[in-house]
Amino acid sequence: MSATSLSGQLGITALIMNAGPVVKLVLLILFLLSVVCWGIIILKLKTVRRARRDSENFLNIFWETKR
Repeated sequence: MSATSLSGQLGITALIMNAGPVVKLVLLILFLLSVVCWGIIILKLKTVRRARRDSENFLNIFWETKR
């Protein structure tokens, strides 16, 4: 495509639609890896919250026990 035919179509969707197969493949891979990373972040946040809650419960029980 020439520069004159794309002059009015510089939106992100137009750029993706007019991109070559290699560019589309790279964008797809980046998108999928981004989703995987967000999933890992969410799982780690849940794990940290659970560990904090368990630690707080342990400390409460520990300090409430009598010798």
